Amino acid sequence: MNLNEEIHHKLISKGASIVGFADLKNVSYQIRNDLRYGIVIGIKLNPKVIKKINPGPSLDYYNEYDHVNERLNEIGDYTELLLKSKGYDAFSKSQKNIFIDQNTKRTDLPHKTVATRAGLGWIGKCALLITDQFGAAIRLTTVLTNAEIKVGSPINSSKCGECEECKKICPAEAVRGYNWDINLERDTFFEALKCRDKIIERGEKLKLREAMCGLCIYICPWTQKYLKNIGD
Repeated sequence: MNLNEEIHHKLISKGASIVGFADLKNVSYQIRNDLRYGIVIGIKLNPKVIKKINPGPSLDYYNEYDHVNERLNEIGDYTELLLKSKGYDAFSKSQKNIFIDQNTKRTDLPHKTVATRAGLGWIGKCALLITDQFGAAIRLTTVLTNAEIKVGSPINSSKCGECEECKKICPAEAVRGYNWDINLERDTFFEALKCRDKIIERGEKLKLREAMCGLCIYICPWTQKYLKNIGD
């Protein structure tokens, strides 16, 4: 069993739904901690919860979101320790290690960027990672490392085509409707601050301490495919 196989096997056994391996050599060394490779870990969201998002917001979704984020932090930190035990450098990009600029809703190295470099999916018109298996119903974390892992083939453009379901349903009108590609800046196709303001407003209706919405996750045809495959 090679290193990729070992990591994949152990992370799936820990509760990961999907694991990818990325070469980040084209990303600035400063924002990848001078570590060339990224391991991106995803956990699918409970389909029963996703089905109840519309019209939302939903306390069930909030609790699922919180639970999955906690599990991702645990798995990310476990992966860091696993790699260090083998003599490699590693850094878990768990929530405690990430700074999000609240004025721009940006972080230095988004997990979804690493996921596209690993070939796990593409960025949808709603600025979320879309995967073949789970649509947008997935949460992510990343571990950076210098371990020379075998990497996936990067995805550089969208598979969304002419679909505009997320644009139609977005209560903030934050989705502009343009297809993502690797050279397109997020603000060109998605207005994150409009999204932030609207989800805060929607979350306040349930007295949530964090903003919640999830409609673009629910409505994505790739998510709907995941929900249908799971059934009731």
